Amino acid sequence: MLRQTFLAPREAGQSQVESTTVFAKQVSGVPTDAQFDRANSLVVRSLRQSRLLEAWLSEVKQSGSLPALADFSAVRGYPEPGELTTFQVATNGDDTRYFVVRESTLFGNFFGSSAEGRFLDEAVSPKKLRVARVSLDECVRQALPVFASFAADDGKNEQIICERLALPFGNATTVTDILSTMKTTSWSKSETLFAKPGSQELRYSFRAVIDLN
Repeated sequence: MLRQTFLAPREAGQSQVESTTVFAKQVSGVPTDAQFDRANSLVVRSLRQSRLLEAWLSEVKQSGSLPALADFSAVRGYPEPGELTTFQVATNGDDTRYFVVRESTLFGNFFGSSAEGRFLDEAVSPKKLRVARVSLDECVRQALPVFASFAADDGKNEQIICERLALPFGNATTVTDILSTMKTTSWSKSETLFAKPGSQELRYSFRAVIDLN
């Protein structure tokens, strides 16, 4: 059975986030000090991301195991397919790598180069890799969805809010694929979302593992 950690039922005024914090462990020799809260699905504010998450949760609760990405019909109805990136997870002992099957339209802008059809660690610098994979590593380790909200600059002194949801897929409890969707909100009319790709520091406001509640 898939690992399940349920939050207690919420009462009026109760937080959607547990007070405990999950510390990400080192994966594939990439050190990280990332911290993840425990949260329920209500922390995902985007309607389209929320519907995708609820569809995933429904399938997992019914089957008790991770769904296969090929059978996940909700992705075909996602209204903004350009927000979606899919990864194949390749594991060899303690080593985990991510092959980019399909990248979102934001991927190349954000990291400065395309990685589609390549392993992530071959396509981006080590510094960018640590940014790119921290949520992926936690998604694989927990076999649960991971949600993050962070701010970045577009290079023109305009702030962009990014909300990224990573969903694990696989065989029983083994993660073989990850579907990632990133929604952005910007008050700038610039057509170039990130004028200085990969150079800005990300300012995280929230990062959490989503429980099966």
